[in-house]
Amino acid sequence: MYSFESVIPSLPPVLRDAAIKLYQEKGIDPAATVTALLTAVSLGVARCYNVEVEPGFIIPPALLAHVIAESGFGKSILDHYSKTAPKSHEENEIKTANTAAENISGEMTLWNIKKGTLISTYKKLIKNGDDTSSIESEIKTHEKMKPITPMLDRVLISDATPGTVKIFFAGNEITGGIFVSEGNSAFKTGRIFSEPELICNLYDGTSFHVDRLTTGSMACRNPAAAMLIFSQPDIFKKFDNRHGEEMRSVGLYARSLFYFQQQNNGVYNFGFHSSSQNCIEEIQNKIGSLLRKSKNLHNENTINRKTIKLSPEASRLYEETKREIKFLTSHQNSLCEFKDFVAKATNNMVRIACIFHILENKNGDIEYNTMRCAKDLSVWYFNQAVQYFDKTNEIERKSTELYDWICNELFKKNLFQIEKVRIYQYAPLSIRGKEKITPLLENLKARKLITEEKIIGIGSVIKKAPPLIDLNL
Repeated sequence: MYSFESVIPSLPPVLRDAAIKLYQEKGIDPAATVTALLTAVSLGVARCYNVEVEPGFIIPPALLAHVIAESGFGKSILDHYSKTAPKSHEENEIKTANTAAENISGEMTLWNIKKGTLISTYKKLIKNGDDTSSIESEIKTHEKMKPITPMLDRVLISDATPGTVKIFFAGNEITGGIFVSEGNSAFKTGRIFSEPELICNLYDGTSFHVDRLTTGSMACRNPAAAMLIFSQPDIFKKFDNRHGEEMRSVGLYARSLFYFQQQNNGVYNFGFHSSSQNCIEEIQNKIGSLLRKSKNLHNENTINRKTIKLSPEASRLYEETKREIKFLTSHQNSLCEFKDFVAKATNNMVRIACIFHILENKNGDIEYNTMRCAKDLSVWYFNQAVQYFDKTNEIERKSTELYDWICNELFKKNLFQIEKVRIYQYAPLSIRGKEKITPLLENLKARKLITEEKIIGIGSVIKKAPPLIDLNL
């Protein structure tokens, strides 16, 4: 199960609709959307629910850190945003804005003095019965030149460390925060909210203030471009720079794309919140409700969580999966090197099942179908982990990158094949071109991930083949 579209039918409707809608309207990777929403929901359920996996074994569906981080999928989200990271020269924009803010008081004083002079002259002309057209024109021109308090459109987040990101939602043991991202240039931070209900205020289109240690408090306009959820931002750089086995020591990590707002001619479209039936609003309301409940429990210093149990059928599936995982990581199996974190896979499956159960507003025990759907998604993450941790050579790593791109293109355009010439022209820049692509395609064919056919009038086309490894047993 290498391609995420095979997982989409198994998702709860609210997740599935959000993933498809954001892909169709914004081109956002469905896997990124689902991962982000799972992370957001898990923030809320962490203090509200427990899952009794078996008698005496209870786990909280807390942040899906090892699902996201150790699967390597968090890395793909980070890679997506590495191209938009702040550049050092943009610090000049901050300095310029800060200088303007400091000078605004003096500029307003001078402007008011001149305005007072113009008004005084205007009154004298009226009193004397003289023509006032010239002075009226001058007053109008002066009004247009009234100094405006500077509003930052872009703000650096280079200081996004535990020292600047406040203790948030999940309690003192986890550092986290929420901010928004502006376009494809620099990141623009939002206030680190202490109250979850203020999340919605990111999307109403009004200005808000940014609290920053290095630049002071500045006003921002059009704040909502993309919301991201962060946990332990001090390890982002470590996560980005590590590969393979080294990445296992990174620890807790969650950086998840929430969603983009649309921008047309400089005006943000907040249409996601125009209808109560909107799938985005529905899941946002659910997340907000869970976060408020979680926050209240934290403030009350209580650990009285509701315990959800597995149905007998779901429990049997859990045990079967547990045996499968044990076999896959046995000493004789090629996946034994992943034993460190793969052992958590069944617990992650239960955590996801709990989140699905909550999102679908189900009562009682977790059902078999819910657990089965959670397993489908867990297997996808597991396959991502296998690909990410696998110590492959450079050509295999690049061919896997190309395969992911091909899968994404086919899903995006609802196609079952893609012309080879298009791959040459539009593949990721780092591997683009016939000379680079050809050996990668040959590698994918050797790994039985793709097939190639020649069609009269079209030329060579590439199709996906059944995966070499399918852990969705």
